[in-house]
Amino acid sequence: MSRDNLQFKSNTAKSILDGAHLFKHTHNVVWEYVSNELDSCVEIKRKPIIHVSFEKDKLTISGNGAGMDKDGLQNFFTMHGENRARKKGIRVRGKNGTGKSAAFAIANSFFLSTSKNKKNYSIKLTKKELKKYQEKGDNIPLKDYIINYGEKTKENDGTKVEISEIFSKSNKKDTIDYIEKHLGSYGKGAEVWVDNHLC
Repeated sequence: MSRDNLQFKSNTAKSILDGAHLFKHTHNVVWEYVSNELDSCVEIKRKPIIHVSFEKDKLTISGNGAGMDKDGLQNFFTMHGENRARKKGIRVRGKNGTGKSAAFAIANSFFLSTSKNKKNYSIKLTKKELKKYQEKGDNIPLKDYIINYGEKTKENDGTKVEISEIFSKSNKKDTIDYIEKHLGSYGKGAEVWVDNHLC
């Protein structure tokens, strides 16, 4: 190998799966996606309304934030990516760009659907697929996992995350307590519902 071809490289799938270990419990995972949506609402000065739904082996977090377009989606799927709101001088929580890996701490399947300006983007990834790329050490081309890419929609702006095939015990009470403990930093007015409970 010539000196010109020497590169600082990263195993993307390993980074995602290792990053998941930062989120040990259901409440940490849920808060990650709730706070993403809260930050998104802060950025566009919109009252946050976020719903968390607990089902048998699935968690859904959806909110009315700004949603993502193609560029926003690429930034989301960049490990350790720069927080765009912080770059604009807006005070938000996200720092390290590892949150997209949170779902894999407790589940095998991650689905993201985001709408912005009447266009929808949705992608589904599984831990099984990530492990294939972990062995190769390559970047992960997402084209095989895209369900919608800029298709017209009547949905309002916002993002929904579904975490399914959960293998970790989910605790709704701990999740509610954790959200209520951390929600105060976003000021009054934010609505975060966990099933029928308003935090």
